Amino acid sequence: MDFGTQGPEAPADLAWLRGVDAYTMGAYPQAEEEFRAAVRIDPGMADGWLGLHALRVDTTTALLRMFRHRERFGEQRARHRRTLNSWYWLGWWVQPVLESPRDLLLAHASHWLDGRHVPELDRALAGLPPVDTDHQVRFLHACRAYLVKDWEQLVRHTDPLIDDAMLGIEAGLFGGMARVRLEMYGQAEPLLSAALMRCRSEQPQRKELRYWLARAHEGTGRSAAALPLYRAVHRVDPAFMDTSARLAAIAEGDGYDDSADLAAITLTGFGQDMLEGPDGMDPLFGIEGRELKLSDPEPPAGPLPSMTDPAGRERSGPPVGPLPAGPTDPVLLEEALAELERMVGLEPVKRQVKALSAQLNMARLRTGQGLPVHSPKRHFVFSGPSGTGKTTVARILGRVFYALGLLGGDHLVEAQRADLV
Repeated sequence: MDFGTQGPEAPADLAWLRGVDAYTMGAYPQAEEEFRAAVRIDPGMADGWLGLHALRVDTTTALLRMFRHRERFGEQRARHRRTLNSWYWLGWWVQPVLESPRDLLLAHASHWLDGRHVPELDRALAGLPPVDTDHQVRFLHACRAYLVKDWEQLVRHTDPLIDDAMLGIEAGLFGGMARVRLEMYGQAEPLLSAALMRCRSEQPQRKELRYWLARAHEGTGRSAAALPLYRAVHRVDPAFMDTSARLAAIAEGDGYDDSADLAAITLTGFGQDMLEGPDGMDPLFGIEGRELKLSDPEPPAGPLPSMTDPAGRERSGPPVGPLPAGPTDPVLLEEALAELERMVGLEPVKRQVKALSAQLNMARLRTGQGLPVHSPKRHFVFSGPSGTGKTTVARILGRVFYALGLLGGDHLVEAQRADLV
């Protein structure tokens, strides 16, 4: 075929054909050079950008250029009857082929998940087929529900995808996590367990599945089943979300911690303990975790004793006393923790209070299941210079206790040292 007779686009097409040949033979540096030449001559050649995308060369630019010139997507492949495709991330772990105009629309919409650009994502989703006609479109809508923390919508979008060969594992993770967020622990357990059994990849997907399955087990009062899952997560990523705090809470609740009935909360000056760099939110957005890290204490010096170890239980003695059985108030709890989060700095204190809240809530769940628990710490020492927020944090902690049903009322009496003597 004489490509020189095809008009002004012939040089670009020739470069593209040489690029495809080089790519097919595995001569990737030459393929990159030829595809770059093709788009330099013809910047609107979407299939030239597809070649660079397949080589993983500046994939973001290549994807956006393909989308900009999407009316030409497939032009060279059809004209010269050649095959060329790439792949893209649908959501955060699924890797479909990028070959057809539909694939390009999905890849473009999925691109906006990484940057958390919800308005751009919404515009891209509006250009896709209806959710009821395409599982991959529905999956992207599920990803959007995750981004905006709409857990009920996330459940609705993932339920039809559970049995999908490509999307089922991720749908199970999303659906199970959403149910944990909604405190539907009994429904979350089978979803997460089935997804974990199907998952053949390693980190970070199995890590996430193990974490959320452990959360579901805890929610149904099965701390013994949660413990090995948390340990597995902790081994590969000690700083993952609040795994360390939950391990400590389970250990203490079952008598593996002989600490006294006293907790210390140390506050420094505002601004002295701000975290540097990112805010810890590198969830799906960085593929390493999905949530704000609530706590990252030092890992334990040795392995936690077995839940079935009689020696471990003998050390603890009988539970000191039951938790109060007052009603819980999830809305008030969320408001109290949100007020704490708005305080400037105090990151270690925030992590400690959140971990304590999770620990107390888990103790209540264990009590409801008739499992033994140790009496919660009832004495707290707030130390630090004047003006560092000790009184404010103490008030918030009181509201947390009331929201968890540990106090009979929300009226706190503030007393000075002289009042207690």
